[in-house]
Amino acid sequence: MLTKEEAIEWATEMCVHGTYNERKEYREKFGIGACAEDVWDDPLFTYGMEYGILIAVKKIFGELD
Repeated sequence: MLTKEEAIEWATEMCVHGTYNERKEYREKFGIGACAEDVWDDPLFTYGMEYGILIAVKKIFGELD
């Protein structure tokens, strides 16, 4: 569990460096479906995941209007 400050720091790190390591860990731990397998490294899919994560962190902590 992250504190608000830790989550914002993590989200900032994702903005700067992307989510490659997190996506790799997730895939190894949980696996992914056939549709995701086809597009997992596609830039549009990756950017969608990254922005989805950032939006979720902001919403969780009430940082979005």
